[in-house]
Amino acid sequence: MRTLLFAVALASLLLPVIAGAEPPPGPNRVGLYTLNDGNGYCNKYMAVGNDHIYLLMTRCDEPSGISGWELAITMPPTVFALDWGIQGQFVNAASPPEFAVGLAVAFPQATAILLADITVFVTTLDPVFAYFTIVSNPSIPGEMAFAAGDDPGNLQPLVHPTGSFANPVFGFNSGPLDPPVATENQTWGGVKSLYR
Repeated sequence: MRTLLFAVALASLLLPVIAGAEPPPGPNRVGLYTLNDGNGYCNKYMAVGNDHIYLLMTRCDEPSGISGWELAITMPPTVFALDWGIQGQFVNAASPPEFAVGLAVAFPQATAILLADITVFVTTLDPVFAYFTIVSNPSIPGEMAFAAGDDPGNLQPLVHPTGSFANPVFGFNSGPLDPPVATENQTWGGVKSLYR
């Protein structure tokens, strides 16, 4: 019985991480999600055909919101973006899959800001992955970036969800990717002490 209670308690702690119950912690993160509010996880089992994934900035800490953003998305060769679905009144100074987007009306500060509703066509049932990269001529060298809502000259880095451009940001027909944030090491005794 104690084992079952421990398992249920542990599962209740892990479920939000596994299910992607909320946007990852930390400000100014960008990610690809299965739901347009940032509550979906970064992988999805998809049949061959059309589907949607969503590009979001999560936990914006700029009080004036954002007036632009820049990044590039590398899709696997078996997944085609049919429509990039950039949100707002925008100008993209780059060509997809690179984005250097300026907004006529800034998006307000929010926990999740929808940047693009991407319609994809998936041609495989095999697991394949999408990655973020920087644009050819980045505003901040080596970084993805966003511009403050009230001052487009105030450029700030967008935080990569996994911390490295070498790591995928979305899995098509894959299981959950590595956690989007670092995890803390814990000893078995430390975990047991939580339930004493």
